[in-house]
Amino acid sequence: MSSDCFYVRIGRVEGTTVVFHCLTGFAGGYDDCFTGRSFGLSLLIDAKGRASDSRYLPKDTPADEATRLKAIADAVESASAPLLEEFPNPEPWDSAWHAKVVPQVVAKTKLLGRFNTLGDDALSARRREIEPLEAEGGWAFMKAAWERLHHFDLEVQVTDAKYLAHLRSGLEFGTTAFEAWSEP
Repeated sequence: MSSDCFYVRIGRVEGTTVVFHCLTGFAGGYDDCFTGRSFGLSLLIDAKGRASDSRYLPKDTPADEATRLKAIADAVESASAPLLEEFPNPEPWDSAWHAKVVPQVVAKTKLLGRFNTLGDDALSARRREIEPLEAEGGWAFMKAAWERLHHFDLEVQVTDAKYLAHLRSGLEFGTTAFEAWSEP
């Protein structure tokens, strides 16, 4: 698979709150979990920028699911994004940029749950068990990864609902987001 740190599914989007379901990717630790406001801001930004990646679904994606995912991605791409209009040219790796922008956009984050927190050895073994599914095209592999590998749910509350205008429940995207700024 790719070097994305996390694979994200957008869950509930309601008022000033969004729930991100985050599958730990394959570029870092098997049970990486970020929960800070800086990470939340990065997910908000990447949701818009990575929506177009949904056009490149694994070859074994069922046709009806591919149609659904592409429609969600199209809706995100065409939606207005006040977040990016207000803070153009985000600097996702720059801690000074995050220190300035995070307090204006993300009110708080809350870890709702972690799943399959089995430790590196057990998760590594599970990763090896499902690895042959990659040869089928990727869809079956990712389905198994969501079931068997580490993932977590993160609720992000923004300071204004307009910062969620571009999000759509069901969008899936990969991200290299991380904690770019540690709060004092």
